[in-house]
Amino acid sequence: MFLEKTANACEYANSNMEYIKDQTETAISSTELQITKYYAYKAINGIEKTRSNFDACGCKEAITTLDDVLIHLKNATAADTHSSSKTALQKALDNTLKGIKELQNFGFSANEVYGDNMLVLNTKEVLDAQGGILLPEGKLLQQQIHNGLKDFEISIDNIVKQLDCDEARKFIKKTYDNASIALLNTDLTKPKKIYHQRVKTITQNALAKIQDCQ
Repeated sequence: MFLEKTANACEYANSNMEYIKDQTETAISSTELQITKYYAYKAINGIEKTRSNFDACGCKEAITTLDDVLIHLKNATAADTHSSSKTALQKALDNTLKGIKELQNFGFSANEVYGDNMLVLNTKEVLDAQGGILLPEGKLLQQQIHNGLKDFEISIDNIVKQLDCDEARKFIKKTYDNASIALLNTDLTKPKKIYHQRVKTITQNALAKIQDCQ
């Protein structure tokens, strides 16, 4: 159970880092200082609301990098000129990209140690939840991964409800695209295929809810 929670936390942390990257890039591309600062504040808010995912993931390098990102974002919001704000934002973006790479490397390292167990819940706990009824292996595996992604599904639902429609669609679409790309890997093990397919289904359903932003 611990390994599954760690894997999910790292997945969420990576999605959080992608969101921070998107907001920072939007801030850099903005032509007005106040708009630039607005998106910088959104990136800061993204860090403060999701820091627990980074702690649960356990990637110390990414946590340290996240602290650096926060410092540069705060410098951007405190800047007096547009150019100095963008300079700080570029440093924040560079560190965000560094953090994404660190999380990816951490995930690969963990997979080498734990293998597919990172994507599978403890079987005994699942059987206890089923009242001791043993499901066929394929169904059991699907249920394990489905249960492990419940928090992710709730997070996506909250994004749909709380974020601006265009921003929510952009963020969820990127997560959907990442899952689609992952599924193109012919070397994926069965648990990972089911995992990425479930992520793709969750995000696809969310995109259907906000297909036409009004």
